[in-house]
Amino acid sequence: MSPRVSGGRMASIRTGLSERDVAILSDLQRVRLLTARQIERLHFADGSSPASNARRSRRVCKRLHQGGLLHRLDRRVGGVHAGSAGFIYTLSSTGQQLMSSSGPAGGDRRRRPWEPSRHFVDHILEVSELFVLLREYERTSSDFRLQKFDAEPAAWRTWTGLGGERAVLKPDAFVAISSADQGGHYQQFSFVEVDRGTEHRPTIRRKLGVYLDAYRAGVEQGGPATPRPPNTDLAPTPFPNVVWIVPDAKRAELIRSEINRLRGPEGHDELFVVTTKEPINQITVIEGGEA
Repeated sequence: MSPRVSGGRMASIRTGLSERDVAILSDLQRVRLLTARQIERLHFADGSSPASNARRSRRVCKRLHQGGLLHRLDRRVGGVHAGSAGFIYTLSSTGQQLMSSSGPAGGDRRRRPWEPSRHFVDHILEVSELFVLLREYERTSSDFRLQKFDAEPAAWRTWTGLGGERAVLKPDAFVAISSADQGGHYQQFSFVEVDRGTEHRPTIRRKLGVYLDAYRAGVEQGGPATPRPPNTDLAPTPFPNVVWIVPDAKRAELIRSEINRLRGPEGHDELFVVTTKEPINQITVIEGGEA
């Protein structure tokens, strides 16, 4: 890991950053990994042409990388032939110090950027893609606002189980939005599971069981077990919808079959929503619509 930067040097680095630079670093702090193309869509969609947007994005990412604030993974989306558009970025050790984050691994302590597995990278980038989709939709909608998007580990919730043990819920993301329909403005809250079709039925059943345990413990419902995220102006919420985003209809059928097993006394299968990963489907269920 690179040596910790002194306070004076860190203040100098901060002074040299633009508002957009800080926004890029903040988004990487939030979701841990972003491709060059995702950064372009988030922060360089206001140029005169797509080619101009891409050039400006590449230039800024290169400057932040050479300035020691971004780390670039060896792997590229699309392989080496994708060029700079395929770069995958995370915060460097200095970037983590600046933003008080911890790179791809998450958590509270600063870590040396490392080369995660392909499975890990692909999964994190799919969560990041949901964040990008919601930000893009926010730009085009007069009513929709993305109030909060926590990826792992900020999305995790802990509580004390019935036997006094520490219980942990580990969604891929927690999302809070506001929008409007014919009934007026409303807020919607979601835990999100980005499913890549790799987990077997017993794992799915265990995850569903943990969500039910969290619901029964009063997590997110303003009770004594509610671990509200820090630094948030959102009021305590009812238990969020659990949105399962899956790769295709076959996988959706499998997940729904496991949810249907919950039916019965206090089954609470209505807590769960399953949708495929088409952008319009993801946006619809996050807004509280039907899959």
